[in-house]
Amino acid sequence: MTLTSSVEFLDEFDIVVVGAGHSGCEAALATARLGCRTLLLEALSSMKSML
Repeated sequence: MTLTSSVEFLDEFDIVVVGAGHSGCEAALATARLGCRTLLLEALSSMKSML
């Protein structure tokens, strides 16, 4: 499966986490709590692992 899209970000981030599975969400939360500007990316439209 190949997804192609183009998104222009008007901001900068310290950390980019790719994948919103359990580990990705934990990593994004941890870095955000430390004060990092964090972006969490997920290819699918839902975070099924969080349900």
